[in-house]
Amino acid sequence: MEVLKGKFDLSKDGAAAIDVIPLFLESSPDLQIDENDLEITTSYEEEQGRTSPSLTIHHIPTGLQVWSTGERSCFANKLKALNRLKAKLLIVMREQGVSNLASIRSSDISSSWNQVIRRYVFHPNKLVEDMKTGVQLSDLTAVLNGDIEPFIGAHINSRRHEIP
Repeated sequence: MEVLKGKFDLSKDGAAAIDVIPLFLESSPDLQIDENDLEITTSYEEEQGRTSPSLTIHHIPTGLQVWSTGERSCFANKLKALNRLKAKLLIVMREQGVSNLASIRSSDISSSWNQVIRRYVFHPNKLVEDMKTGVQLSDLTAVLNGDIEPFIGAHINSRRHEIP
């Protein structure tokens, strides 16, 4: 987080990213990934006398990465991370209109870190602005408490207009 020097030093700038991917409750997606295309990294963190495993999977052909840290074993984290990777790959395949992994164009995969999606202004006026759809809401507290339906609706409508 970067503090911008102003009259009262109230301005702060920060960034966060969230991936919204399908959740497969019954079973993992039926997508075969070649083990040679994966780079798997594990690490362990000591917290309050307990060791917590962490796992990162990098899909080399596409550059996609997933992390899992919430489970008690590396095996469980690996299963969780693989499901996330498969979900991300299925989304990319659908967006690019391809039927297999080899057809994915990695150059067309956008990085959410390079895009400003939403802007939150706390001072002097409270405002939340969705940069993609242009929707502006003045009830910042409601948005921070989870009332994001106007943004979701605007995104759904914009996607409907994009699909030919």
